[in-house]
Amino acid sequence: LGKKMPATKWLMFCGCLSLAGFPLTSGFFSKDLALGDAVIKGLDHADPFATWYMVAGVLGIITAGMTAFYSFRLWFKVFTGPEEYAYAGEGYEPDNDLEKAMIAVAKEEHEHMAEQGHGHGDHGDDHHHAPHEMPWWPMNAPLIVLALGALAFGFFFKPWIKDMLDHSTQFAGVNALEALHGSHDPEHLKHVEHAKHMTHLTVEAISGTLAVVGIVIAGVLFWLKRDLVATLRKPIAPLVNLLYHKYYVDEFYDLTVVKPLRAIAHLCYLFDSLVIDGLVLLFGWLPRLVGYSIKPTQSGRLQGYGVGMAFGLGAIVLLIFYVTTTNPQ
Repeated sequence: LGKKMPATKWLMFCGCLSLAGFPLTSGFFSKDLALGDAVIKGLDHADPFATWYMVAGVLGIITAGMTAFYSFRLWFKVFTGPEEYAYAGEGYEPDNDLEKAMIAVAKEEHEHMAEQGHGHGDHGDDHHHAPHEMPWWPMNAPLIVLALGALAFGFFFKPWIKDMLDHSTQFAGVNALEALHGSHDPEHLKHVEHAKHMTHLTVEAISGTLAVVGIVIAGVLFWLKRDLVATLRKPIAPLVNLLYHKYYVDEFYDLTVVKPLRAIAHLCYLFDSLVIDGLVLLFGWLPRLVGYSIKPTQSGRLQGYGVGMAFGLGAIVLLIFYVTTTNPQ
């Protein structure tokens, strides 16, 4: 999509460079200053957490290379190579109810616009759905400012970033190498500062090199030799599937949490529908049934009332006779 969206292409390129920690970009200085301080803290063997600082620093350096790789993997896949894209409604199947609902609403709005005559012409369906550049204002112009900051802010404001980091809660008043040697001799402090400086330069060189390597690998696999990805994927297909499905965390959560809760909710719904609603309906129908049962006796016909009175009188006589015969006293 690089030809259709040139401004977006190069603005995102600037952001990916900084995110990858490419040398001399803002992301390079902000990241490597923190990683350098973590390694320096890891050199202080008197600190009980020195090992963890060193582990954090090393993992951060490795992650920097991985970040460079996946950032430019995205950039190369989107803006280089053959043009392929699809929008909802053209060969796209949503995988959840929310997305289906959103697509349905979008389709209704699009059909309404087409009926009103806004879906044709130079800005018709093809332009509406195909990738296209955003307007310079209010989208791309602010992004240019951000892109320039991503490229050059760290270079010009490195001392300020370093001073801010040195006075953070993690490093305030602490110089790991000074604490390790416990000396305030000017020559010794000068040596300590030199050691710190060299440590930072070493970390910057390693992480910067890994960033470049990550970008190069991404360029080879997803720009120059895209067919190589399928070849490399075959031997590690299980690992690729594991990563693609995010360690099957979503599937595990769905199996152990979502489906059991849905089953419980369904049972509660059935109980509420059959038992609770049934009892409510039963108590509502009882008075109506009683009314239906005595309705024939309230027809307004005198002969019917006479028969009823005779039946009641007979019943009373039979009751008295039964009582007197069973209990003479």
